[in-house]
Amino acid sequence: MVILPHFLDFYKKQFEERKKVAKQLKDINLLKAYEVANKPKEGSTRLFILLIILELTLALFFFSMYVTKTVSLSNENVRIKDEIKQKEVMLKELEVTYKKKNLLDKKKEAYDVIVSRHLKYLKILDNIENLSPQNLTFENINLSLDKLTMTVRAPNAQTVTQFVYNIQNSSFFSNITFNSVNGPENAKTSTITADIVGK
Repeated sequence: MVILPHFLDFYKKQFEERKKVAKQLKDINLLKAYEVANKPKEGSTRLFILLIILELTLALFFFSMYVTKTVSLSNENVRIKDEIKQKEVMLKELEVTYKKKNLLDKKKEAYDVIVSRHLKYLKILDNIENLSPQNLTFENINLSLDKLTMTVRAPNAQTVTQFVYNIQNSSFFSNITFNSVNGPENAKTSTITADIVGK
């Protein structure tokens, strides 16, 4: 086995050469180099801490803004709902008031119609009274706003004809008709109809 000692000598030589080369080179401490390269610098640590504090401050600021806005919107929503409820109550009250007003307006309208009719009736009756001779009496009067029918009694026929004449000459009545004057003496009667044109 001659090859083996040669082979061993070859590797021994190489090992010795490498040892010499390693001594010639400075010792390299890889662990220390790694620590130096990866050792955080003091300034960068402070900057990193400041950035974290700044980020937390900004996050807290935006969160507080969000919470404030949410609370504000919630309060505004509650206020608007309360205002809507108040407006709904007011609207219901206004509707009731409006219905009452309409009812009162209708009542007033009806009252005005009744009053105007009564005033017209009074005016018609006043005209009839002014045109009547003294000893003429009315047995029956049917009155509407545009038509008059009456039965009169007088002691003689001249009183009845005088009354018909007075009505015919009045501008308040038109289309006067009457039936004949009949009845016993001191109780002459006649039925007279006329259109009412006076206002």
